Amino acid sequence: MTDAIGCRICGSDKTSLLYALDFSDVMRCSGCGVAFLHPLPPWEVTKDIYDQGDRYFTGNPVYFGLEGEGRSQDDPAIADYHRALEDLTLAAPGRDLLDVGCAAGTFLDIAQRKGWKTRGVELSEWASRRARQEHNLDVVTGTLEQAAFPEASFDVVTMWDVLEHVPDPVQLLVEAKRILRPGGVLYVNTISYHSLLNLMAHVAHRASLGLVTWPLRRLFGLHHIYYFSRESLLYTIGSAGFSDVRVELGEYHPERVDNISVLMRLIFKVVYKLQEGTDYSTVVAAHAKAPEP
Repeated sequence: MTDAIGCRICGSDKTSLLYALDFSDVMRCSGCGVAFLHPLPPWEVTKDIYDQGDRYFTGNPVYFGLEGEGRSQDDPAIADYHRALEDLTLAAPGRDLLDVGCAAGTFLDIAQRKGWKTRGVELSEWASRRARQEHNLDVVTGTLEQAAFPEASFDVVTMWDVLEHVPDPVQLLVEAKRILRPGGVLYVNTISYHSLLNLMAHVAHRASLGLVTWPLRRLFGLHHIYYFSRESLLYTIGSAGFSDVRVELGEYHPERVDNISVLMRLIFKVVYKLQEGTDYSTVVAAHAKAPEP
């Protein structure tokens, strides 16, 4: 009899195997609903992915170049940054903003131009150096814990496409809560496990009796350790001690997908169009507040 595999989010042992892929197993917790890789990839392996520098940020087909550098402000993906900042302006108690996993600083640059006092944290030496040199941004190289900001330093902490990458999401969120001022705002944007793309990959895998794994290997990878739904993201942020957690669905714009064939781009556009207005969105986002005395 094999030992039960505990969920690293809620601690439940009610987990089950979703997929046995060639590089890892994908498990799902029936307690909080999160899906995760097992075993956890060694930190050295995970860190090496981001140490590849521009090969990761500009060579990965699911990212739009270097987070949209050089694109117009009307680009749908860049427009998401502007909308998020408009919401944060209304919700935040002040204008001190930290972006965790800021890459080369496109979002921070936009925020700074809008009058925010910005800082960033980025694990990749290559991307963080580019943020400092090309955008003149205040960016620390390393993890949020390594940055060791003083308590109650920021009014806003943002995480764009970060939470799915870290070994311990709850620990990261607890640290974000520590450095937020009372009533400060957390904004998290991450890929949704409960998406139409995932559903199609799941059906293809099951219908082929496990023989068709290519779509799953495109969706699950060593750089994505956790996969959240609307419900599991709500649980995860709440378990870190945040209040007033609000979770909503968003869209992953086809324009973000670079370096793919014309046929694949067409497929992406059709799938994204079909999932509009449904519960099968590709992105889930959350706003939450640090507790007040």
